[in-house]
Amino acid sequence: MLSKQFIRLAREQNWRVDDDRISGDVDDLLFTILDSDHGITLILYLPSLLPATRDKLASYCLSNRKRLRLRDFEESDAFYFLRFRQGLFALSAERLISTIAILTALIREEQPLDPVCAVCQESCLPSERDYYLDLYCYAHAACIADGNASPEPEEADDDEA
Repeated sequence: MLSKQFIRLAREQNWRVDDDRISGDVDDLLFTILDSDHGITLILYLPSLLPATRDKLASYCLSNRKRLRLRDFEESDAFYFLRFRQGLFALSAERLISTIAILTALIREEQPLDPVCAVCQESCLPSERDYYLDLYCYAHAACIADGNASPEPEEADDDEA
């Protein structure tokens, strides 16, 4: 379950909130934040990740691993996963948003963020956003209608904040 701090932050940023998931974008970089007993996972949608971008992300993650309490990070298909440890002191919402902003800047230096459908890998409009395998990404409505993606989550009630 997401903390009230994360829900408040998501609402301030106009991000979507579900029971255990936040999704949104910073400067058109789409992401999903998952909360579990094992910690927070930040998943960036990065189709066609360039080697230079991959190297910059890995370098940043390795050099800031302890400060960020980063358990691990990996690339899989069109998504980049960063898993943060939870312990006595949980990852703060402010540190997470700061990390997202830093990662966005690093990615923007090397990587064009052209909208590409996660299902068919074809170009799409910046407004064509949806959930594929429960992760926020660019996707054509027709691709989603074909049953290849998960349903859109419900918005969280205001009394949870």
